[in-house]
Amino acid sequence: MSCFSIFLRTEQPWFGTISEGIVAVDLPSPLRDICQVQADAWTCERKQIDIGLGPSDVCTANNIFVYQNLDWKVGSARWTRTSPTGDSVVFDAKLSGPGYRIYFRAVDPTSQQFHFEIPGEQASWSPDGEKLVYRSGRNNQAGLWISNRDDSNPIRLTDNGTDSFPAWSPDGQTIVFSREVQGDVELGAINVDGSNLRWLTNARGPDTLPVFTPSGGIIFRSGRTGSWSIWQMNGDGSGKWKSSPMPRSAILIGLSIG
Repeated sequence: MSCFSIFLRTEQPWFGTISEGIVAVDLPSPLRDICQVQADAWTCERKQIDIGLGPSDVCTANNIFVYQNLDWKVGSARWTRTSPTGDSVVFDAKLSGPGYRIYFRAVDPTSQQFHFEIPGEQASWSPDGEKLVYRSGRNNQAGLWISNRDDSNPIRLTDNGTDSFPAWSPDGQTIVFSREVQGDVELGAINVDGSNLRWLTNARGPDTLPVFTPSGGIIFRSGRTGSWSIWQMNGDGSGKWKSSPMPRSAILIGLSIG
């Protein structure tokens, strides 16, 4: 695949005969809206192209390729994140009970398959790929948690049940997340040791779904103007500016740049 790939849940009819679950998409160059590149259902066929357990399904449209391994066909899968090393994908799904749990899938044939389950959702990798921060109510204690990728040494980072969508900073020192605050949704940041909680947003209207850029800036989804848009700001919350409007059908799930 190209160095730009996005992992997301399929939503019909975007990918035609591709099964519901996780897919990988080669982003177009130059970067542009995939929905504008290919507005109709994708044409899919079975090919012997393998980025995990083969064979993989491959869809093509306007020279953009969509991949789906056989073990990625998990209908309840959502919130995918590629590991910093590019060897595995983490996602949450309802496979073994009513609640969401975090699972792993290998990306290519040489990747180690991790057969761990973590009670939680919305996981984000640490920069070294050894830890995860995620939302969980494990041990009847709701909040954000950090644990090793094999679920050893779980530590509760926050104690607010509305904390969600955590993202790990590129330098490994900070977690940014969203929280319900006085009837609104704001973005906060906290050190990985649980110290120095601070707020990055305070505007009327929800601010959510934060992701870090490689340089330490933050991209987030905001309804502060009365409609959903993509905004950017510095890692300390300064320098906010509206990047682009956001189509109602758009879902910001996870971008891997490697």
